[in-house]
Amino acid sequence: MKKTIVLLLVFLAPFLVKAQNSSKPADSVAAHSGSKWARISLDFSAGTRGAGAGMRYRLGDGKWAVRLGYSYMPITYGFNLALSGYQTHIDLFNNFQGIQPLLEFRPASNSRFKLIAGFSYFYLAKFNINLTPVLGSAAYKFGDLNFTPQQIGTVTASIDWSGIAPFIGFGFGSPHPKHKVGCSAGFGMYYLPQPSINIHGTNFLSGNDANQQWLSNNISSYRYLPILNFHINYRFKK
Repeated sequence: MKKTIVLLLVFLAPFLVKAQNSSKPADSVAAHSGSKWARISLDFSAGTRGAGAGMRYRLGDGKWAVRLGYSYMPITYGFNLALSGYQTHIDLFNNFQGIQPLLEFRPASNSRFKLIAGFSYFYLAKFNINLTPVLGSAAYKFGDLNFTPQQIGTVTASIDWSGIAPFIGFGFGSPHPKHKVGCSAGFGMYYLPQPSINIHGTNFLSGNDANQQWLSNNISSYRYLPILNFHINYRFKK
């Protein structure tokens, strides 16, 4: 967690200093506070990256903005599949959680098009697969021997992309909600860290551990994660 805070401070510090230096002296404390609140909006998103929430701060004339958000994408899915004539149950678990500091740039302060760049710190980015013989099914026959599903065992495969993932993309939408609420959409690509692979089998399926290196070699280049998100923005003050 300390590493995350340090990364966010390094990313945001230059823009916060710029915003402070460029702000004009206010006639009163209320006026100064109001001008800052007018630059802030909340951001709620949903899409292929999951659900997210964050905060956006406009800089200077509105061409530049910084955004800090959090995303959460848990997906669990299970189904039965016949493998070599035997019924097997497969469970898929996908869990991505991360913090995203992003920088936005618009060609003009009133432009609806923007470029987005930054990174995400995925402190949790795992995909797990559990393969289990269906309990209660007929005995598994190998030659003249019969085995129960419990005797066959299970296989668990885990793929972990946790770490820092650079991001680049673009978006369309209102530069800043004029009526306090606005909508936008964004598309981009993450470049994920090198994945770590772990395969573990039990009982008669323990030999699948040898496939760990094979799987690692085959997915080592799958590090690009495209995302499409839709956003609802809420502006604190007009």
